[in-house]
Amino acid sequence: MLQNLIDIFTAPKAVYARILEKPSVFPPLLLQIVALASAQVAYFATVNHGFLVDQMIEQVLATNPSARVADIRRVYENMSPNTMGGIAIFSITVVLSVILLLTAVYLNFVSKFGHEGRSYRQWLSLVCWTNLPILLGALAAWVVILTGNGQVPLTALQPLSLDAVLGLHSGKSLLQNLNLLQFWSLGLLVLGYQHFTNSTLARAAAVTLAPYVVIYGIWAWLSFK
Repeated sequence: MLQNLIDIFTAPKAVYARILEKPSVFPPLLLQIVALASAQVAYFATVNHGFLVDQMIEQVLATNPSARVADIRRVYENMSPNTMGGIAIFSITVVLSVILLLTAVYLNFVSKFGHEGRSYRQWLSLVCWTNLPILLGALAAWVVILTGNGQVPLTALQPLSLDAVLGLHSGKSLLQNLNLLQFWSLGLLVLGYQHFTNSTLARAAAVTLAPYVVIYGIWAWLSFK
């Protein structure tokens, strides 16, 4: 595991070869969940509760302007940091696992048309290992939390988002959630698909990125319409 953790950042082709021989899923998945969840738990444990409640209210009103502020405030003020942290851990575990599982399902499905003969476990292992740049995002979030003063905005936990890096302060969820590390992970996934299938880089990119183009395209349309 340790060698894969190092090589995925420095020599990804070596990781692809090991995955084909001995695919592993649980270690990289658990590592991502722990890293992301720990940052969220630390955030809820250190942020000023009143400041956090005000942020939550703003988020709800952004999607539902007709919501009653008093009712929203009552709900969040009655939630302890431990409860919020628990919800964050559950959400991260479920959402991250579902995304990785579905991505592997898609790659396993489209690869069948080329008769590459790779197993679903191999694809899932590839998806999990190539998503490890997300660990750097968790590390960046920890830096923000530790250098904050208890009034760190939720959006600040994504210091590598396009919104933060470009200094846009757009308030658009797409730009606040789309970050540089995702492009890194997608690049690793494209190269992994090429290695697994012996296809051209253009075909690997087209196949691998197609669902992301659709998803982010719809998200962008909803955000900027």
